[in-house]
Amino acid sequence: MEKIKNGYSSGFIAAIAALCLLSYELFFTFCALIGYTYPGSNSSPIFKIYAGVLFLIAIMIFLKNNSKLSLNFCLILQERILILPFLICGAYIFSVIDRGSINKTAELYILYYLVFSLPALIMGILIGRLSLIDYFIKIIDLFVFIASIAIFKSYIFGYLFGHRFSNFGGVDYQSASYISAIFFGLNLYFVLFLKEGRYKYFRILMGTILFLGVLIPEGRGGFLLMILYIIFFVISYIYLGVKKINPKKNSYIFLAIIFIAPILAVGFNKLDNSGRGLKRALEYLEYNDHHKSEAKPTPPHNDSDAGDKGKLEEGDVKILDAANAINAPIHPWLKMTGINWSGTSNRGALYSNTIRLIIERPFFGYGLFGFWDISGYPHNIELEIFLQGGIFYFSLAVIFFFYFAKNLYKLISLDSKNLIILIIFMLPLVRLHVSGTYISEASLWFCIGLAFSRPDLGRS
Repeated sequence: MEKIKNGYSSGFIAAIAALCLLSYELFFTFCALIGYTYPGSNSSPIFKIYAGVLFLIAIMIFLKNNSKLSLNFCLILQERILILPFLICGAYIFSVIDRGSINKTAELYILYYLVFSLPALIMGILIGRLSLIDYFIKIIDLFVFIASIAIFKSYIFGYLFGHRFSNFGGVDYQSASYISAIFFGLNLYFVLFLKEGRYKYFRILMGTILFLGVLIPEGRGGFLLMILYIIFFVISYIYLGVKKINPKKNSYIFLAIIFIAPILAVGFNKLDNSGRGLKRALEYLEYNDHHKSEAKPTPPHNDSDAGDKGKLEEGDVKILDAANAINAPIHPWLKMTGINWSGTSNRGALYSNTIRLIIERPFFGYGLFGFWDISGYPHNIELEIFLQGGIFYFSLAVIFFFYFAKNLYKLISLDSKNLIILIIFMLPLVRLHVSGTYISEASLWFCIGLAFSRPDLGRS
């Protein structure tokens, strides 16, 4: 295997990069594969050890491959995107000084940023800087195969015999759906955009397993992500000349996945006699409005088995309690969206309360970490940015996204294999619009690092 000069082997770097990118998803995939249910950080330190080891290895690899630059502090000047971690850490320190004490939730998320997002960022930079995309794709290909086996073994096999979903290696229904959805999208990428790949003849089976892996746990976010992947690949197949890139039989496999998986899903729902997976995934749509008068809150899933980042945080409880205490009505702006807010797990109350806070301080917000003092995260990236820095910060974010999209387009234009970055980016694109915070979204930071890792793109 090729070895990078003064550094580690290409395959090793690519493997660590893939693990940093999907550290959370792969941890629970491996747990499910071996039949282990992670009980949470209070009962087991294994997730902390896993994340800490990945963090240290990523830092060592990055410094080893930039040893000369690291000694004379030119690294930050060359990799200008590395200014962002210093700005984020500086914002946290300023919030502590300004507050005069430490906010526990803010402390938790700066730790998440350092342990999950920072390694993903620097490994994304290395994959692009060292041109290791081919090695990276091979590693991801292997992980898709492993995930398919783990998902089938963990809950699809049991579903055939009438068992309902309980957990996936220790995470709840929402995370399980997202994990299945991201690997579903990556599997379609291998079907359509690569001429060769391992497990070629298992693609149709893997696609079906991953499709059902999204539906069975009843997660809405994962279902949205899967639909986005299907729409994207159908458009690509029709309009972007996918036929010119791939063998004909690969397109047959793609079409088989699209048509056979729903048929099997209907059959599985018949076995279960409920079909709740699809119903719950679509319950936020306005066509359910005629049920509103008799609608009951969605029964909560058992989150006791959820992983550390899958649990409801203290800040969420605060904002939910505040919204419920004042019986917060749905904001008029939200009513115009055509969404059935009674089927969104209190997102209507969360968003309405967040909009009220934004209107109170519209220009500069409450601070990157200061907003935790008055709110939890609002489960929407645009609202989160407005809450943090108002119109000013949102304008900077729009400019940053423009350059990110421009660089990503150039990377894909240079080599169609780089389309895998866009496939990965769809995960945070969906997830951050309905849940979570961009501070701790490793997949987002990996894509940012890779997109800004080629300074020559600005001159091309």
